[in-house]
Amino acid sequence: HAMPCTPNKIACNAAISACAGCHRWEHSLALLASMPGLGISPDSITYTAAILACEKDSQWECAMSLLLDMHNFTVQPDNQLYLAAQRVFEAAEVQVRMRRLMLASRPLLRRNSKSEPPAKLHYCIFQGSEQGIDGWSLERGSFWNRWDVILDGLLKCLMMDGEWPRDVRASAFVGPDAVHLSGAAQQQVMPMIGRTEDGKPRYQPATFRAFEETLWRSKEAEPADDILGISWHRGLGGEQEARSEARAEQIKLLDE
Repeated sequence: HAMPCTPNKIACNAAISACAGCHRWEHSLALLASMPGLGISPDSITYTAAILACEKDSQWECAMSLLLDMHNFTVQPDNQLYLAAQRVFEAAEVQVRMRRLMLASRPLLRRNSKSEPPAKLHYCIFQGSEQGIDGWSLERGSFWNRWDVILDGLLKCLMMDGEWPRDVRASAFVGPDAVHLSGAAQQQVMPMIGRTEDGKPRYQPATFRAFEETLWRSKEAEPADDILGISWHRGLGGEQEARSEARAEQIKLLDE
């Protein structure tokens, strides 16, 4: 109290970082907003700390606003700011996708005896893994455990020249677990989303993202083996087992 302390940029940046570490993103933004009134111009370090504070508490909308706001102060971004922005975009993508899946009102179609003719062609993909289908996580992204390769392979097996032949099957055996698909899955991946001006039906494009999210929804559905064009098989009840047991279960599936 005897020696008044005048805040400077270093002190403000340190305070914003401290708020981020304590999950006080609102205080971080308040400190950032107060800096111009104190005659202090924020820099890339300031914005990096504030953006990370928002990212840690899943406030990615605020973080994106900061990315736009920093141009008002002609802040030159550096590598750390780019990395912080990347983390924000990744977190935003996961949250938006999870919200879209939670709010999906369209029910998955159920299997019936006339919907899938006998298979004339069956593709199989094999992946050695102890975790099985538990190794796939939307939060971590499909690059985790290379599920992107598995899903992309399944999609290419089913969709031929833009068509989804009903008599084509594709299976992925991942450790002790498996997912089996047929061309009938097209109705799940490409639902009608409207009509054109001349009355023709308009379908959702068969993008990798649409295919990935349809499979995720089917995996979480109950029962998971009653979905049109898609069925899941959990060989060991979903528990992580030893590599030898996972390998033995995969061989058993192949024999069947």
